[in-house]
Amino acid sequence: MASSDHPLARAALREVDDLHAIFEAWLGGTGQGSDALAPRLESALSGRFSMVAPDGSRLSRESVIRELQESRGAKGRHGAFRIEISESELLLLHPPLV
Repeated sequence: MASSDHPLARAALREVDDLHAIFEAWLGGTGQGSDALAPRLESALSGRFSMVAPDGSRLSRESVIRELQESRGAKGRHGAFRIEISESELLLLHPPLV
């Protein structure tokens, strides 16, 4: 495990929390208008970013951004929607890589 005391490590962990707060607001229907999400994600996610979905499929950066844009409010229909982040840890810290 890498040290979370390094400024770059703290920034990376903060980014994880910040992005998940945006996802929570967006999916819960309380986030900013539809033009606000894509630029934020495009600046945060590398061009080589991909995500493994719960079903095991791999989603490209473009697919993730598109699906999130299309899902505004999808989770807030039945009360408050929450995303909880716990026990975040860095696996690699070799500046400029985190």
